[in-house]
Amino acid sequence: RSDSEIVFIDRPTDDPTVRQPDITLARTELGWEPTVGFEAGLERTIEWFRSHPEVG
Repeated sequence: RSDSEIVFIDRPTDDPTVRQPDITLARTELGWEPTVGFEAGLERTIEWFRSHPEVG
């Protein structure tokens, strides 16, 4: 836990409200397929940030 104050700022005008990444090009041009599911990827990302507080 942190005692840091949470400060909310307005989102930049060029920041999309909804993000919908499209991996079609990677699939068709590179034959790439994801190997980590959404839930597992989210858990791994959260754990990484928890173990690297200096970057978050």
